[in-house]
Amino acid sequence: MSRILITGVTGLVGHGIARYFLDKKWQVFGTSRLKLDSLHPLFTPIKFNLNSKNNISKLTDCLPINAIIHCAAKLPYTLKDENDIDKFYSCNVDGTRHLLEWSKVSNINKFIYISGTSVKESVSQFFCKNGKRFQKKNHYLTSKAMGELLCGLYNNSNLSISVLRTKAPYGYISNQSVIPRFLDLSKKSKDLELWGKGSRTQIFTFVEDIGLACELLIKNKKSNTIYNITGDEIISMKELAETIIKLSPNSKSKIVFLDRHDPEENIESIISIEKARKELNFSPRFSMDTGLKKVTCSSNNNFFS
Repeated sequence: MSRILITGVTGLVGHGIARYFLDKKWQVFGTSRLKLDSLHPLFTPIKFNLNSKNNISKLTDCLPINAIIHCAAKLPYTLKDENDIDKFYSCNVDGTRHLLEWSKVSNINKFIYISGTSVKESVSQFFCKNGKRFQKKNHYLTSKAMGELLCGLYNNSNLSISVLRTKAPYGYISNQSVIPRFLDLSKKSKDLELWGKGSRTQIFTFVEDIGLACELLIKNKKSNTIYNITGDEIISMKELAETIIKLSPNSKSKIVFLDRHDPEENIESIISIEKARKELNFSPRFSMDTGLKKVTCSSNNNFFS
């Protein structure tokens, strides 16, 4: 039986990837800072603190494994104090380095680092149609970029490391992004508020498509590079709100346009997944409609408690 280790299994992306591999009948080992109980015969939880180098010995119980998928990270909205930036670096940089060191000495063949397209955008400028420049730079994105650099440092013939940069992931775990917020409002029959005309566009990525990309990477022994993994559709906030309301036929929610300018309305961010298509034969299996339907129709059959 194929076996895989996923860090950060209670997070949005880690949870979705774990569901993907469990559906594929893989043995999944998943780490979390919290103690979890397994509700699935193929899932084994591991209480693990990425910040602690001494804590990493707990991972030896899952060996041998086919690959590690490293999703765990300290996220901006999890900090109680926005100025407490040391936690970004202790977890996202030092923790990643500890995991890479362990992978090397444990003779792991495949290491997949989950990152985001915003990491690249944070070190380069992109433009609005009106010519104004925007930059996204913060300590979280910097720490993730440093994690990518570490992956390049440890990449060798014995440990093949790939980076997957995702864009606006969504799935079964709620976070502070627009999709779970709209889904919750629609469920409660509350209005969905949009800035301006709701014409801001976005590319979203269903978490199980990220799982698919991980499986393709594991099967492709030569892959040790950076890939963009996103959905296929560019959708406006108005179209997203309309789609979510349609998925809740009993909802009384309406779309309300606020008299408020959206500063990101005209930002163009072009993200190509052609490299993943050509080298991995990756193609998203879920449209926005089918992905959202799967999320809204999923029963509360979690694989842990």
